[in-house]
Amino acid sequence: MLRYSVQRLSLIYEESFGIMKKILKPLLLTVFPLIFIMTYVVVFKYMSATEEKIMDNYIDKLRYEYDIIVSEYTNMANFINLNQIQKESVLEVLYDASLTEDELVKNELRATLLRQLSPLYNNLKTFNFRQLHFHTADNLSFLRFHKPETYGDDLMGIRLSVEYVNREKKSISGFEEGRIFNGYRNLYPLMYNEKHIGSVEISISIAAIIDQIANLYHQESQFILLKSVVLEKVFSSEQSNYSEWTIDPRFVLDKGLVENYSLADHILKKDSDRIAKSLSSSLLDGEPFSIEVNYDQEKRVLSFLPIRNFTGNTVAYLFLNSDNERLVELRRSFWLITSSFLCLIVLLAFIVVYSTYTGRRIKYMAFNDQLTGISSRRMILTKLKEEYLRSKRYGTVFSICMIDIDHFKNVNDTYGHMIGDHVLKELATVVIKNIRSTDHFGRYGGEEFILILLETEGDAALHFLDDLRLKIAQHQFATIGNLTISGGIATYTHKYECSEDLIDDADKNLYLAKKNGRNQVVFEV
Repeated sequence: MLRYSVQRLSLIYEESFGIMKKILKPLLLTVFPLIFIMTYVVVFKYMSATEEKIMDNYIDKLRYEYDIIVSEYTNMANFINLNQIQKESVLEVLYDASLTEDELVKNELRATLLRQLSPLYNNLKTFNFRQLHFHTADNLSFLRFHKPETYGDDLMGIRLSVEYVNREKKSISGFEEGRIFNGYRNLYPLMYNEKHIGSVEISISIAAIIDQIANLYHQESQFILLKSVVLEKVFSSEQSNYSEWTIDPRFVLDKGLVENYSLADHILKKDSDRIAKSLSSSLLDGEPFSIEVNYDQEKRVLSFLPIRNFTGNTVAYLFLNSDNERLVELRRSFWLITSSFLCLIVLLAFIVVYSTYTGRRIKYMAFNDQLTGISSRRMILTKLKEEYLRSKRYGTVFSICMIDIDHFKNVNDTYGHMIGDHVLKELATVVIKNIRSTDHFGRYGGEEFILILLETEGDAALHFLDDLRLKIAQHQFATIGNLTISGGIATYTHKYECSEDLIDDADKNLYLAKKNGRNQVVFEV
């Protein structure tokens, strides 16, 4: 009986295959060639679109790393200002200087401040901070630790950041060219006995950012600055520290960086012209760009990230010289697919199935965070917008919770990023188990999450999130044990003009929770 069944199945297979050949023959001669041509066109367009996305991704990665590095240095500068600068012994010296017009007295006070903070400045230099600069309330340079013999010059019209801090009495951070150095600057107002006595700047050189990005990607990086900015702001005696960029004479290079990051000798003239043309467009619209060039007879990708000053004008570019392996792989895949399709046209059905699977996978990847499996940033923001429009139309209510893991950087630093990833996934599991099926939970970025509580007002959301906070604090995470979270809440009312405003308020409350000591939830209307 078994032998008969096998033979029967064999006959059925051969009969089916014969029928298939009769069907495939006209298809191969007529329909399939047309399908192949159409498929080729579609695949080619897809490849072109994917190439564009890959080029954009080079920029996204560069921008992300730049923002992370700048943020870390800004946090360090904030800590230094709060704990080392905003001290009575420092402020008293500057206060006394603000009360006298006697230059001899000011010089003595300047020398006192230099002696007092020189150990701090020497330590700052080991962490890539280049400038510690004090300014008077009327925007005069009081003491440059990087060049203490140069002081008293008027910074009005040169250092807009100094003017802003002294005028508004608010701190500010951003890139700016100065009289001597350029850099990413963090400026803070100085007050003593309720009197504004000036401002202080704690800055890093752009070299510090370049070094970290270059080390991260193991690729060459470079910084170019508009020549007009240097000519306008830098002391004439210091302008020799810059050299004209041979690729585009509108820009200059910091000589301290050229030796390590010179690219001009490796780029062909036609590619130099393409770069200059792209820079012209970028200077007009402020957009970053990536461009594929011949670099030492090898295809490379140069990604240019505009650096804006405090007024929002593009004054410089940070760019990264990356390999183009992803583009090469994409193109190789394209020719492999089309060649295989031409030779093995009978496998069209398989390709259709594969394309369907790929489409589903792409859809899954678009809507789900790849690490935790919960909603992706795109998906959770879409849900938030939908709930906002629904509440606006029908008068319903909902709350949004911004959740951040406390001191998550310490987890990565202590246990490694792999354990950190496991912690993120485990936290997502804990939250999913403790929320309703109607609620929405997604990863906003890094260790930050968004929780949307439907039909939930602010006080109820506060109680719910605080209860969730306690459950997380009591949960034993694998390897690391316990951790805590901080949360900020915003509840929909008609005052919100868009869903992004809810995120802003929730984020502000999250900031208050972290500022007040973390491991707590804040809801302030």
